Parts: sequence; C-alpha cells; structure tokens
Amino acid sequence: MPRRARLDAPGTLHHVILRGNERCRIVDDAADRKNFVKRLAELSAETCQAENVSIEEIKGGSRRKEISWVRVQIAIGLVKTHGVALAEIARQLGVSTSAISKIIKRADYLVNLINNVPLLPILFFWSGNVTSVYFIQWILFGWGLFLFPKHRYMSVGALLVGIAALCVTHAITLLYLKLKKHILGYS
Repeated sequence: MPRRARLDAPGTLHHVILRGNERCRIVDDAADRKNFVKRLAELSAETCQAENVSIEEIKGGSRRKEISWVRVQIAIGLVKTHGVALAEIARQLGVSTSAISKIIKRADYLVNLINNVPLLPILFFWSGNVTSVYFIQWILFGWGLFLFPKHRYMSVGALLVGIAALCVTHAITLLYLKLKKHILGYS
C-alpha cells in the first residue's frame, strides 16, 4: 500500500534520507541544497539564541558544559524532530558524525532510563494536572483536619496519613478526569 503524499508548506523540513526513491537525489540542485543548509543553520541559530550561546562557540568545538548542552539540544532536535542525517548535523555543528551518534544513543538511553523509573509517570501525571491535584488534596486535608484533629497523631502517624491522602488524591483526580472527559466532553 503506497504512502500518502506529504503536505508541502514553504520553509518546513521533512524527514531527510540519504537518497530518495529508486536512489534518486533528495535535493534538486545547488540552490535547493543551499536553501536546505540555510534552514538547518536557522534552526541551530534559534536554539543558540534561546540559550544565549553564539553559533561560533558551537562550531568551535568548545567543551564547556553550556556549549555541549546546546549542541545536544540541536542534534536531538534535528534528528528526532526533523529526521536530518547525522553527517549533515555534524557538518553544521563542527563535530564528527560519531559524536552526534553518541549524543543520540545517550539521549535514547536516558529516555529509556526515565521511562523505567516507577514513580515518574505518577509525577508527570500530577505535574500535568497540578490544579486538580492541588484542589482535591487541600479539600481532603481540610476535611481531614476538621474530622481528625492533628494533635492525635505523632510524626509517623502524620506521615502515614499524608501518604494515604496522596493515594486518595490520585484516585479522586483520575475519577474526576474520567468524568470530565466522558460527561462534559472535553479533557
């Protein structure tokens, strides 16, 4: 089954491969390649400007932590978001292709590491729904202090009550979001 054609908008980058269908070129002529390289340079410059780093420092091969971090951001953005070839990124950043490959491998390793930490999905969920979590949690704590005065608990008991309140908050937030999505029709 053939793939549907992409919509083409001026100035956008698409997934770039080394060769096109039937081993044909991916750029038409020198002007097309120049436009492509110019767009890559603009994307790199935007990232550098956002991080207050000059593009000359990036291409100069500096090993300063700030420069290396910006280089990582540019490389990951161009590979993962725009599908640019590693060799082209290496030319833009003034480093070797193997350095870009190592950056991508390390980023993939960190993503896998983060995805395997059990509590992180819960923390991401809470940070994405912070208002609901905050509101429900403080209602629970307010009614809890009203119904169960705080002088009855020692520090371990208070800690256990806090953990129980977090679990109940999570469950009520999940229920609230399901009701909001199904009954009200939006998320």
